[in-house]
Amino acid sequence: MAGRVVVVGASCAGLMAAEGLRRAGWHDEIVLLGEELGLPYDRPPLSKSFLANSEDTEILLRQPEAFDSLNLRHLPGVSADGVEVATRTVSTDAGTFEADGVILTTGVRARRLEWLEHDARVRYVRTAEDGIALSRDLHGPRGTLAVLGGGPLGLETAATAAALGWKVHLLEAGPQIMPTMLGPGLAERVADHHRRNGITVSTSTTVTGIDSTGLELASGEHVDMNLCVVAVGSIPNTEWLVGSEGLVIDNGVVCDSYGAAAPNIYAAGDVARWTHSGFGRSIRLESRTNAVRQAMAVAKNLYCSLSGLSESCSEYSPEPFFWSDQGALRLKAFGDLGGSVRLDLAGDGSTGLTLFGDESGVLVGFSALGLPIGVVNMLRDSMTQRRSVTENFTELTSSHSGLAQLTPA
Repeated sequence: MAGRVVVVGASCAGLMAAEGLRRAGWHDEIVLLGEELGLPYDRPPLSKSFLANSEDTEILLRQPEAFDSLNLRHLPGVSADGVEVATRTVSTDAGTFEADGVILTTGVRARRLEWLEHDARVRYVRTAEDGIALSRDLHGPRGTLAVLGGGPLGLETAATAAALGWKVHLLEAGPQIMPTMLGPGLAERVADHHRRNGITVSTSTTVTGIDSTGLELASGEHVDMNLCVVAVGSIPNTEWLVGSEGLVIDNGVVCDSYGAAAPNIYAAGDVARWTHSGFGRSIRLESRTNAVRQAMAVAKNLYCSLSGLSESCSEYSPEPFFWSDQGALRLKAFGDLGGSVRLDLAGDGSTGLTLFGDESGVLVGFSALGLPIGVVNMLRDSMTQRRSVTENFTELTSSHSGLAQLTPA
């Protein structure tokens, strides 16, 4: 009898999981379930090039011919509502699918502000439909755009809108932008870059209401706006799994270091929270790079498990890599940004660096703006060699030409 693997979520991770199964040698049926209609598409361009030019920006992850070559049973517009772990049976609004293996790749959704839902000027950026609607808005009569949220998505959207001629006001409730990725000094450097490009950046600013002309702030001030984009974080799509006995749901689908949530049930991408053996703790990453790498890794592990080759399964413990393109500015981050030690460095107007260290002061991650590739590679090597934050600071300020101006921000 032929086998079957069900991939729940036609996301980037879902498509990569299906490709990974085929590459590993799985020749039997793969069922790919997705709530959205159409072929799987790429989300990162939705806040950047797609907003600027939706007609000429390609977001499909695979063209129809390449997608068809995977020989998948693709079921778009189908919502899953549970998994029976013991039999690996996925229930959906289109019937049930019993499988030999299951890969969960349902991703995340935008965190919504219910008190703004009634207003027709409010937009989110998560789906292609969202991107098409916002792109249409931004190419209409220019006005003032308010962006709520100073994370990468909010900043990318703000930079794109400003380049299209909108007056943009970005409002962040916390004391700095991008707090999980940047130290305060580098965050302020990024904020200054956007201010120089015409964007008003306000931190420690809480929005309390909305009226016909704009937003009301806790300070009593008023921000005029014609359009509002909400980018205040995301929520893992796991509600449909509540009650699925045998799975642990806690800020994502909880998995072991191999990506397994239960026997022959794996998770990958934004929805997966797994044990990173190198970090010694459970993490969940929202990253295009991670979605690709983790999906391929768990697909191989599932294939090995189903083929009786469990000894060939591998732990998934990558060096995380993130990036954010905000107009002409590109931020890069490597490694563990959850380190308890932070050293913030600032160079000239176009460079900056945040070093993250663990409790013993060893460099475990860093975020960089405008640094030469040689310096980036040196820092990555330093993490592998477990050199300290202090050692790296000394080398950066004394041994690398052009970086002597780096000083604690």
